[in-house]
Amino acid sequence: EQDLTVDLGANYKVDKVFISWEGAYATKYTIQGSLDGVNFFDIKDITNGTGGEITHKDLGDVETRYVRIACHDAKNR
Repeated sequence: EQDLTVDLGANYKVDKVFISWEGAYATKYTIQGSLDGVNFFDIKDITNGTGGEITHKDLGDVETRYVRIACHDAKNR
C-alpha cells in the first residue's frame, strides 16, 4: 500500500478532490482527512477506480487540513 498526503496549510471545508492519474493508477483507494496530520478519518472509499482524471464531488464539506489518498490496489495501463 502507498499513500499521498497533501497539507493544505490551514483547515478548510473540502467538498471535492481532483485526481489526475498517470500510467499507473489505484483501483481501490480511500480519500481521508485529518486536522493534525496524525489521526486520519475516512471521507470516501473508491472500489472501482479507472485511472485518468477524476473529480470526487459531494464529499460533504468535511473540515480538514490534510487530505490523503490511501491506495489499496493498483494497475498499470
